[in-house]
Amino acid sequence: MMQKTEKIIYRILTALFLLLFLPVLFSIIFIDKKLPYYENCRLATLLPNVVLFVAGLVCLIVIMLWLGRASRARSRAWETAQKLFLPALFVLLYFANAYIARETAYYTSWDPEIVRGYAYLMSGGVPLGYDLYLVLYPNNITISYILGILYKLAEGWISYPYNSEFLWIQIGCGMVSVAGLAACLTVKRISKSNKTTWLSAAIYIACIGFTPWKIVPYTDVYSMAFPVLTICFYVYYRSCEQMAAKGICLILALASALLGGLMKPSVYVLLVAILIAEAWSALFSGEKGRWKWLLADVVLLVAVFCGSNAVKDKMVSDLGLIQNENIAATWHHYFYMGLNETTTGGYNPDDCTTFGEFQDRPVKERNQAEIERAIGRMQERGADGSLYFWLRKMVMTFNDGTLGWQTEGDNENAFAPIAHGGKLTEFLRDVFWRNSRYAGRYNTICQFFWIMLLTCLPGICLGRRDRIKVDSLFMISFLGIFLYLMLFESRARYLFCFVPVLVVQAALGLENYSIILCEYRNRWRMKHHGRSKEDAPERVH
Repeated sequence: MMQKTEKIIYRILTALFLLLFLPVLFSIIFIDKKLPYYENCRLATLLPNVVLFVAGLVCLIVIMLWLGRASRARSRAWETAQKLFLPALFVLLYFANAYIARETAYYTSWDPEIVRGYAYLMSGGVPLGYDLYLVLYPNNITISYILGILYKLAEGWISYPYNSEFLWIQIGCGMVSVAGLAACLTVKRISKSNKTTWLSAAIYIACIGFTPWKIVPYTDVYSMAFPVLTICFYVYYRSCEQMAAKGICLILALASALLGGLMKPSVYVLLVAILIAEAWSALFSGEKGRWKWLLADVVLLVAVFCGSNAVKDKMVSDLGLIQNENIAATWHHYFYMGLNETTTGGYNPDDCTTFGEFQDRPVKERNQAEIERAIGRMQERGADGSLYFWLRKMVMTFNDGTLGWQTEGDNENAFAPIAHGGKLTEFLRDVFWRNSRYAGRYNTICQFFWIMLLTCLPGICLGRRDRIKVDSLFMISFLGIFLYLMLFESRARYLFCFVPVLVVQAALGLENYSIILCEYRNRWRMKHHGRSKEDAPERVH
């Protein structure tokens, strides 16, 4: 009975996933620029998405056939070497990114410029007092605090060879490598296939490994390792047999979600996904002792939340910040702004006037007014219009292989004393700087790999019976990410910190595609050439 209920829930999740994501994927590939959304968030590429999709599909078929080929037996020495090669690859990625960043880094405007200013003040021991920006947007307190600590550390580091701000960028490069390694280790733990593991590394490096976002010390790159670490530790927790190891992995999974959420609240979506997965196992798995682990989840969650609140209070105290919770933005504000037509659910300064309108009134009145106005926008559009709006909004969010790099601000002053100069520096800037000489080619290449990744995501719905719980976890996570971005303020950059999780899902989805493709190929061979199943290539394990 429990297994039957579990399968029904799995099918419901599959239906929801396909119902929500396939229209978006179809629109990205076949409608693309004809779909109206905020023009400032539209990526300019040299080729249309449908051409990139067809080319990518050919590449994916070749990769699937390669995955389906039986692997030769390898020695233990070779297996050990591969375990060492994987972390070594991401160490090399760090140094490559640090070099590229040194040649291309520049100061950016908008929010990173603001939190950078707070970091300077904090490192100098200047209290912030009543600062309206941090009062309105307390989610940026954490990044301001972290940057302040790092700046002070670099200033006191006598032998540090670069500008003190460059340490921020080096940490960003480190986050890119940590997130990539965690994604590959997650794939390896689930798939147990070296081919799929190395494929996930290739997908990660192609889609996000050399992203220019690492030069912007802000919540996007600083939080990107935590969602995938949450999933990674949770997968290890579910597969560990030793009680001590299980407990440590569970604590690390919850702590990763909470640490990431301190910088970017959207990361809490992964925490919710884990709790749903745990409740699912306790109710339907039939495993003995699952209720004890669910109780442990609740106790640990309360403990870590209390700890996170203590950390918040410590940061506010060290920054010398005077808070006013009556003015701070709540989820009601982001829900209201996520429904505006002007920017298709992105940041809209006109919607921020509600802070001034209700500044002398209780926050409950503002929240109520924002919910009423949000509902009014949906009523004005009607059911069909609201669905069409959300489709356009999610196409805008997902239809950008650079993850908003070309649409978020302009070039400011470069770190001139850091760069070596010369032809290589000029070439790298022509590639990675916004609106640069090779921007069209860069955008097109990024979009090509991104569309391949998006095409692989639905493959998670074709999982094997022995992986139903793992595949369900990724579907729940994706649905949480998707709905969060659909309902609240969003654009392509808001997807950035979740890309490592999507890389894991894409690698597993591609492996599922490969299994099905090879099954059909084997049937065709047996029918037309009389080959037996024993002669056919083995499935991916």
